[in-house]
Amino acid sequence: MSLKNPEQSGTKANGIIVDRPVACLCSRGGTFLDIGAQYGANFAAALRHDPTMNIIAFEAEPHNAAKLEELLSR
Repeated sequence: MSLKNPEQSGTKANGIIVDRPVACLCSRGGTFLDIGAQYGANFAAALRHDPTMNIIAFEAEPHNAAKLEELLSR
């Protein structure tokens, strides 16, 4: 992980920190709302917990939004 990009480092750490609470707090078959989705680490944790979960994600920063759209189009 590069320390030259603190946002990327923070996103990676956030993904690790978020996995357990998401698994405990999210109901199966529910909806996960991710405000400030950045690169999708939080809703990725929700999808690992329940692949059928409905995801609603918002990202206001254009660069992050473009990267998020690129990831989701694969």
